[in-house]
Amino acid sequence: MSLEFAESHPDSWKVNLSLVVVPKTGQKAALDSWLKAKSPARGASCSHYGINRLCFQPGELTLVVPVAVRSIVAVVAALALAGLNYLFVMQRSELAC
Repeated sequence: MSLEFAESHPDSWKVNLSLVVVPKTGQKAALDSWLKAKSPARGASCSHYGINRLCFQPGELTLVVPVAVRSIVAVVAALALAGLNYLFVMQRSELAC
């Protein structure tokens, strides 16, 4: 997150915002490696993009596939309903003439 976002939502955080570290532009990898090196020595935990990606990447596929299948089913159902509605309207207009 950016420092501006953190400061614009001060009531949302359970930690002191002085503990939030924001890298300079182009220095994210250097900051991540520095945090990995310094955090265990002080007994603190460090959460950065690399760790989060490794933790959540295996679960992404299990979430994406069901959402994609449900989306495809919803689109097919919507197209079928639109087709049926068109047929019913055309039948009514033929009977009315």
